[in-house]
Amino acid sequence: MILDRYGKPIQEQAPRPIRARYDAAQPGGTHAKHWTNADYLSPDAASSPAVRKTLRSRCRYEACNNSYAAGIISTLANYVVGTGPQLRLIAPMDASDRVQRNLLKLAQAFNAWAWDIGLGRKLQAMRRAKSTDGEGFGMLVTRPKPLNGISLGVTIFEADMVTDPELAAMLDPTKPEGIELGPDGEPARYKVLKVHPGSGASALYESAAITVPADQMLHWYDETRPGLHRGIPEITPALPMFAQLRRYTSAVITAAEAAANFAGILQTDAPPDGEAEGVEVGTTFDLEKGTLVSAPAGWSLSQVKAENPGPMHETFIKCIVREIGRCIDMPYAVAAMDASGHNFSSMRGDWQAFFQSILTQRYGCEQQALDKILNAWMAEAR
Repeated sequence: MILDRYGKPIQEQAPRPIRARYDAAQPGGTHAKHWTNADYLSPDAASSPAVRKTLRSRCRYEACNNSYAAGIISTLANYVVGTGPQLRLIAPMDASDRVQRNLLKLAQAFNAWAWDIGLGRKLQAMRRAKSTDGEGFGMLVTRPKPLNGISLGVTIFEADMVTDPELAAMLDPTKPEGIELGPDGEPARYKVLKVHPGSGASALYESAAITVPADQMLHWYDETRPGLHRGIPEITPALPMFAQLRRYTSAVITAAEAAANFAGILQTDAPPDGEAEGVEVGTTFDLEKGTLVSAPAGWSLSQVKAENPGPMHETFIKCIVREIGRCIDMPYAVAAMDASGHNFSSMRGDWQAFFQSILTQRYGCEQQALDKILNAWMAEAR
């Protein structure tokens, strides 16, 4: 029995059912068609080999034919990788001069090795592939010509080569493409084709693949969903905007050219049987530069008024580029290389979020690539 503050019993009522709901989860509605393609697939099933192959080909196409796409991808690689990593070893304050010299020699040896194999250039290519392919792949190999006794090398390849040519493995939905999972659910081995499937010699080596242990594989990608084992191209959400940007620009140019092709138009307000000289529709006249021309009686000559590009052309371009840059945490000033509409405060606020994204991406590069490279190099140098 429940009593009130005066000690009198309170009549208990049966609890009422909660009638809360999410409007977006209700069937039908005005946005039902918008969510027609929504699915309930697992991360690996949603990013199936066929889906990733289509996305890779379309993203590469835009990167090769769209100036904004090429520039954005290049800017990301320049900011994240730059000229490449350099090793710095800092000795404790009470370390002897001998220890400090040894650490300095060790760092110089690693930097010389990284320069010799082109580590910065290869990381740049992996970062670009992460934008268009969703993932950058590399592998630790043994070079035939060691440098200062270090035979370690790094080779890179495209995501198309990481696949299992055996049909049974390709049809197994529990196995990510080209990856064998260990008991802990983490990648244990990778299957890498000897020849790119898009090359002319792929038919001769369609079943030739090598098995690479996970500790020798560099797999740089973003796990955007828990349990995702293969990456999705970063510019995937922006693909429709890239297409719209190119179509709009082409349409504006076509309209402007069509208007510029006409030097002038003869027009009359006289009725068909009125007092005006007969001029057939579509009749053209060649005009010479710097001359005066008299129009037929009852006709007047006027120029076509250019309507393109319109006053909203630049605004439309800015909106599209701004939306493209949002999916990769890149502000408009960086994506378009145009800071004309910014002041110092707005630029500083935009760049703070952008640089935080760069630091996060470098962390992924360190964990998925650089740490493995450094550990392998140290093990051989030791």
